[in-house]
Amino acid sequence: MIKEFEQFQKGINYNNKLEPNFYDLVDVNYDFYFGRQWPGAGLSDDLPQPVFNNINRFITFFVASIMAGKPTGVFSSPVTLEDSDKSDDILNASWKEFEERVKLTWKIKQALTDGAITGDYIAHLLITDDKPYNGVYSEVIGQVDFELIDANNFYVANPNSSNIQEQLYIQIAGRDLISNLKKESKEVEEIRADNDTAQQAGKYGSVELDDSEETGKATYVITYTKKEVEGETRVFVSKCVKDSYIYEDIDLGISRYPVALGHWEEQKNTYHGFNFVTSAIPTQIYINRGFAMAMYNTMTTAFSKLLYDNNKISGWSNKIGGAIGVDLRPGERLSESATYIAPGNMSPQVMQMIDMAQQYMKETVGANDALLGNINPEQASGISISVASKQSGIPLENPKMNMYNWLEDIMLNYYDIVSNLYGERPVVMQNDDTSQIEMFDFSQLKGMYKSVHIDVGTSSYWSEIASMQTLDNLLDRGLIEFMDYLERVPEGYIKDKQELINNLKEKMEGEIPPEEFIASLTPEQQEQFAQLPPEEQQRMMQEAMV
Repeated sequence: MIKEFEQFQKGINYNNKLEPNFYDLVDVNYDFYFGRQWPGAGLSDDLPQPVFNNINRFITFFVASIMAGKPTGVFSSPVTLEDSDKSDDILNASWKEFEERVKLTWKIKQALTDGAITGDYIAHLLITDDKPYNGVYSEVIGQVDFELIDANNFYVANPNSSNIQEQLYIQIAGRDLISNLKKESKEVEEIRADNDTAQQAGKYGSVELDDSEETGKATYVITYTKKEVEGETRVFVSKCVKDSYIYEDIDLGISRYPVALGHWEEQKNTYHGFNFVTSAIPTQIYINRGFAMAMYNTMTTAFSKLLYDNNKISGWSNKIGGAIGVDLRPGERLSESATYIAPGNMSPQVMQMIDMAQQYMKETVGANDALLGNINPEQASGISISVASKQSGIPLENPKMNMYNWLEDIMLNYYDIVSNLYGERPVVMQNDDTSQIEMFDFSQLKGMYKSVHIDVGTSSYWSEIASMQTLDNLLDRGLIEFMDYLERVPEGYIKDKQELINNLKEKMEGEIPPEEFIASLTPEQQEQFAQLPPEEQQRMMQEAMV
């Protein structure tokens, strides 16, 4: 076994030492997220198995809430640049193209979902051999790509630290087809398939086709290390299977590990974060079991039981219209031959406790009715909904800030790669409503200091409602004109808003201002005009305009 694979085994041993075992924790959490919440519960097969998947719903709304501001990264220089220096504009245009090409917004949502389930989410930037812009510029080869790594497949030299750039080495494990691994290797001819799937995430991580030459898989490990080369820190990479290298010690020409680690919540003295699902599982189990037992109770006791005298009734039939013979002695009544036992009543405390568990679970994690969409907008003001939503977002501040830090780390890695490896290439620049191609030598960026920050928009559902409430109040109090109101209404609230604005402006341009119309009247006419009702005044001004 080669050195890098031995390091990989040490990482596995560390995860197995955690309590609970990290791989088991991830598998259980994914099962609960996807609604597989009853296997292994140890209850009777006769018991119903309802699933009220609060965990899935909470995570969906958490991620949507965090992403409501539509975060985007921006590069800038700490000092004012000369007019001829377009480095900030070029870098931001390149980053925007990268965001769109790799569908970064969608991947951030996927990463946050993984973080809520496993505690960790990992971004891996890599250079591909693809030609940008569909190969229009044939001499330009290579562009930055982005992939998410499962928490199960990421390992570090010092697992008690989450500072990735200070690690002695970092490793990314995975499984790939034997045929693909052989294509990557120029020297290794023999790569054997294996069944080492125990560390793969999720229920189906260990389900593969077979171990044949065509469809068999093997576990590989990518190892990044840092070395000093001519006074510069450089990142080197190796890729191996258990007994051989696919490639070894290749200088990537960059100074930062091309990996960014994010956490849902940070934990002390471990590079693994803390997730949401683990803390929610016990309550979720109680709710499911409580409902299951309540349902079973209704199945077994909801209907009344019949008792009848065998000495008087030979047999009972529920057949509609069927006759039942009864032998009565003198003085006996028919009602004494059979009777029904009323069904038992389940204690109301059962449903009360289930409701309380559900409610406390929602309040603890900040999933109030505003966040979950359970508020009737006809019975609540926009401000109250907005405030309730803002309060519900407070428990998400740590995951949100962790995501922003993660995105900034991705930007720093991106800047490191393009400044060292891109060279001269075209960039699409946006100028107002037009776009054009400009050639730029990205090596000029090397040695420049660029700061990164995250811009977070306010175009969320809740901020729009608050804006509408404010605009309504200003218009009602006469503090703004109707045209000011209309121009500031968020998009989507008024159909064909711009067309309506244009029509009103055309109409207003042909109208005589009220003060001019009044000034054109004699003093007697002005006195008479002032006594008219508003609608009559409006009619007279329209006639004067015509």
